[in-house]
Amino acid sequence: GGEAGEAAASDARCDAEWGSLAGSSEVRAALEESLVLPLRHPEVYSEVMRGTRRKEGEPPHARSILFEGPPGCGKTSTARILAKLLGRPFLVLPLESVVSKWYGEAERNLAAVFDAAAEMGESVIFMDEIDALATSRDAPGGMHEATRRSLSVLLRRLDGFDPNASTVLIAATNRPQDLDAALTSRFELAVRFPLPDASTREAILQLYAAHLPPADQRALAAASDGASGRDLRDVCEAAERKWAAKRVRQEGATKGKALPPATEYSEALSQRRARGLLGAGGTAAQGPMNLA
Repeated sequence: GGEAGEAAASDARCDAEWGSLAGSSEVRAALEESLVLPLRHPEVYSEVMRGTRRKEGEPPHARSILFEGPPGCGKTSTARILAKLLGRPFLVLPLESVVSKWYGEAERNLAAVFDAAAEMGESVIFMDEIDALATSRDAPGGMHEATRRSLSVLLRRLDGFDPNASTVLIAATNRPQDLDAALTSRFELAVRFPLPDASTREAILQLYAAHLPPADQRALAAASDGASGRDLRDVCEAAERKWAAKRVRQEGATKGKALPPATEYSEALSQRRARGLLGAGGTAAQGPMNLA
């Protein structure tokens, strides 16, 4: 019937959006179960929660989510995908530019963003660089006073979230261990974005270097241990540009070859590693990678 058709179309849209990320199955499942599906099917979630322990008036979806993981691992892209799937405006709040040494300025900046979101109604706020509120390792007393004031403002705003409001807040951090416990405890859900393992790196290369034979893709994936999804994107783009330049200059190696061979990708990878630009450290594990 009509409902089945709508559900199928909705699933197809979800698959298309998530298709821009490689290795996103675990993160996709967590976010769909906690955010996308509760907002699309609130009656089902409400029925389950009413029968267990839910308080009246408590929304069935997660309203505040913390994305954790190294740079280049898909945190921003995933937030954008969620806003698109939910059909909501996407507001980016770079905390680095909000935190101010001037008394009261951070409070006004944060208030302006939250008030704008409230006026919009249904929206997704993405707080990037929440590490700006991390404890300073250099300061003898721990946190700087300006940072402490900004953190206090943010905590009050999180505590004052209207249970009936449909604003979704997503924050991203590269250093969750350095964040104040009072802040991390305010988030209802934490999602980890690790560096890609070999199979995920291979999936990324299948999208970015689709013309290469599977054996070459596997070899490049094995050689790129420690690379983030953004690293692999940059490596592939560098190889493409280098090869295109060689074609323009009509260098002999390009004769009869329209697309770059695996050796171009290996060279670009080696150059990036030699310049210390590869990877953000940490343990490789299955996770979604930024392919946007």
